Order: sequence, then C-alpha cells, then structure tokens
Amino acid sequence: MDSDLHDSEQTDQIPIDFSKDSAEESEDPTEEEDSDIDEEKRQQILKSVHSFELDNTEKKVAWVLNKYPKARDSDSELIMRYWQKFELDGSKKLSDLERLHDLTKPTTIVRARRTIQYNLDLFNASAEVQKFRGKLSDEEAEKASSRKNVENSIDIHADESGKNAGFIIVGSVWVLERESFEINNTIAEWKEENNFDQEIHFKSISRTNVEHYHQFIEHLFGFSESFLSFKGICLSTEGISDEQKALGLMFYHLLRKGIRHEAIETERAPLPREIRFYKDEEYEGTDTILLEDIRERLEQVNDTQFDGQLRLGPFRPIESKFSMPMQLADLFTSSLNRVINQTAADKNYKDEFAEKFLELAGMPNGPQFKHQVEGDRTVLLSWE
Repeated sequence: MDSDLHDSEQTDQIPIDFSKDSAEESEDPTEEEDSDIDEEKRQQILKSVHSFELDNTEKKVAWVLNKYPKARDSDSELIMRYWQKFELDGSKKLSDLERLHDLTKPTTIVRARRTIQYNLDLFNASAEVQKFRGKLSDEEAEKASSRKNVENSIDIHADESGKNAGFIIVGSVWVLERESFEINNTIAEWKEENNFDQEIHFKSISRTNVEHYHQFIEHLFGFSESFLSFKGICLSTEGISDEQKALGLMFYHLLRKGIRHEAIETERAPLPREIRFYKDEEYEGTDTILLEDIRERLEQVNDTQFDGQLRLGPFRPIESKFSMPMQLADLFTSSLNRVINQTAADKNYKDEFAEKFLELAGMPNGPQFKHQVEGDRTVLLSWE
C-alpha cells in the first residue's frame, strides 16, 4: 500500500472545496485560550512527532505540519494531507462523498493547528502568512523571511557499535523519498502478518529466530531500494582517550560526507533540502551536547561546502523501540561491526546474517574503506 502523496503532486486531487483558506484570512491570536507556551506539552509533541507516537489528532496534525511546510500556511493543504496520510487508505480521491462523515472534521484539524502554532510555538507559518494573521510585526516578518522552509528533506537515523573492539563504527539509514512514518507502518504490517512481535535488534538474533530475520530483510530490500540508503564510517580505537568526542566527530563527518554523497556525487537528493538527524538514545545529557555540537559544525560549513542550501531540521535522540528506521540502523551498524571486528575463526548464524544484510543492502563484497562507484547507495565513507 502506497499512501504517500509526494511533494511534487498536486493536492487538489481531492475534490473538496474550502470557502476560505487560512492563508487568506486574518486570525486573532487572542482567541486562543492561553498565550503562554506550555513547555512540557511542547516537548511531548516534539517527541511524539519524531518517534511516530501519533495516537491523537493533535499529534497527527503536528506530524503533518513538521513534514509539509506548505501545510503551515494553508489549512486546505493541512486538511488534505491529514486525510490523505491517516484516513483515506492510500486513495487519491474521495469518490464516495459519504466517506466525509468518517473523516476528522476540518474544524478539529484547524483547532489543533492553532494550538500547535500559537500555544506551543511549533511548526509556524511563513513570515508572510504570520504577518497576515497578525502574529508578526513588519520587523519580525522581515527577519523570519530569510529562514524560508524547503519542501524536500532527508531523515537520517544513526547508531554506533564496536566501542570495545578494534574499530568504532557509526552507521546510518537515510530515508530519501518516503517518510520514516511510512516505513514504520510497512514494517509493522509485515511483523503482524508474520507473528513477529519482537523489537528488531541484532543482539536479539538467536538460532530460533534467525530465519525470521532473514525473511524480514528480504522483504525490506524488496520494497526499499528506491528510497533507502545506508552509510557508515569507522575509526580505529587505538590511541583514543575521549570516546564521546570521537563519536561526535564521527557522526559529524558521517553527515557531512553523506550529504555530499547523496546531493553532489550521486545527485539522488539535490539541494536545497532539510536535514533531520536522529541518533539512538543513550543518555539525555551527553546526547544533547553531542547533537548540538554536530549541528553547530554543520552550520559552520553550510556556506562553504553546500552553498548555504542545507536547512537543519530536528537533531534529536529517540528510543529505537519507537522507530523502525532506527532499528534498521542497528542492524546495519551491527552488521558492519560483525564483519569489520570479526576475530572468531568459525562463523556462526550471526556472521551469516551480517553478510546477507550487507549483500542485500548493496555491499556484496563487504565494507570497502573507500567508496568508488558513483551511485552506490550503501557505502563505508572514507576519511579523505
């Protein structure tokens, strides 16, 4: 099932006419119940959006606003994206108008949007629309206009492995054309159909379930070739005294080199584009410091290496149990670790799985320390 409405598609395929678009009418923020920002709720909404815990209307509206910047300006766009993603089962048209009775009411969706934008100060409209709605002064609108949103994005999910071995490995899954939300749904459906109710982790592979894992990756690579890519980078642990600092630099170089690979070398994901980066959550304090340092480093090279065309979206730690792409990052990173740091003479079922995963991902000869072939979607990035 492909319910994705691509950014390039026209959203007027759903034959519903709205008498007024929110971009065309002024909104009085004093109508909102509370103008103070509820920081606790704000953080809850952000966590839900980035870990795909979308169990109510408000969280779903926030997810749409995050993913589709045009929906921040237009309630028509917002409502149609919401229906398309969550309630129309992949159909592109409302051929049966009676179905309208089953859909979330537009007023409910708009009310949630106002709460998110006004009360929580999240996923705000463009400067022009905010000014028209009475939310920005002329001076504020001029400042905000320089920070325009872009429609295209890459979601990057990263993990680490090999801390106590000869090489530290950082691996990542890059979601190009479809949303991580769609991957979550597709994999969840497969798990339910195959009675596989475990969280997917390399360390959880056993003799009794390894066949399920093989079936899973065969299914995964059967539908994901056009929109998933995998990138890793490794570093010898010899002489490293500050492991956290080393990991931060590895994540940074993975992103910088990976963006060049996707946007410039292969031209699979040309800029401008928003970069959203998620790492497997470990410790709140160290994760926060590490991610902020990575973001600052990318901001510093944006103009010189990417012509200022990177838009840095959320950089957040998330728990893997809430994210299928993060679980895929674990499989990829652990497979690299298994092959690169292999010391045992005799291979077992985990080694066989790691080799099979890398082969299906596009690395049939194992990790090469310098990528050569233009168009490779799975690479071990060099330090050059």
